Amino acid sequence: MIGSYSHKMVVARELERAWSNGGHGAREELYSPGFVLHHVQAGDLYLPRFQQLLAGMRAANENLRMVWHGTIAEGDYIVVPYFLSGIFNRDFTVLGIKATDKPWAVNGYMLYRMEGDLITEAWAFYDTMSMALQWGKVSGVGLAAPESPWDIALSNGPATSHHAKAFIERYLDTLSGHQKSRDLLEQFIGDEDSNLQAHILATEAAFPCYELEPQIMAAESVLVFALLQFRGEHGGDFMGIPPLGREVVGSAAIMYRVAQEKIVAHWMVTDSPSVMRRITDELPYVPI
Repeated sequence: MIGSYSHKMVVARELERAWSNGGHGAREELYSPGFVLHHVQAGDLYLPRFQQLLAGMRAANENLRMVWHGTIAEGDYIVVPYFLSGIFNRDFTVLGIKATDKPWAVNGYMLYRMEGDLITEAWAFYDTMSMALQWGKVSGVGLAAPESPWDIALSNGPATSHHAKAFIERYLDTLSGHQKSRDLLEQFIGDEDSNLQAHILATEAAFPCYELEPQIMAAESVLVFALLQFRGEHGGDFMGIPPLGREVVGSAAIMYRVAQEKIVAHWMVTDSPSVMRRITDELPYVPI
């Protein structure tokens, strides 16, 4: 079995090769026969369909470029934060989406599971709502496209990966299913990351005592990645939508930086289309 550093290089270079113009798609020799990509919106994609979508993405976009950074590894899991950008100037015929002739960009995560030196499973997670807005699939006001990659850097710190991961596990267990007050949040989140506190308080107001269940976690040094399932009941105003009492299930991918038993930074993407579809019938399916 090749080591974590070699695993990182395999998957990061494969991402860059597969997703950028001039690339030739996923190298089949790096994937197990039963490889599956779990896409937050499109569902499970096996290698032939994955190859088809990659080819369609490269054909539809000029200057398609992927930048990867802050990669972490633990055991069989490799987490690659990425920044993907391009100019959508040709129709994406595979998905039936008309070109916009506009530049676009998105931050996200690829999570890989390795068996030996083969990629057996992967998860793609990014801001699908922002992508849909930029590609003209939905209309409305959304977050502006990111201008640059997240500033995630793997660095040494006072916390070890074991302690950092245990701290995040305790943090998630404390918050899940309970009322999330500012006093409680301040026990876990430093002043440096007031944005995370504000996000949690706003979400708590809309979905009181919502639950967070870790699906997969990986840690290296002071960075901890978590793929989370979100579950709650719509009991307060959410993005201008009054409470309807509907149960909501969604997911989120988030990287935390831990220092001195506090979260001091985070980088998060959420499955907002799935949440919105459960509380309103107006948002269409977004398979990108």
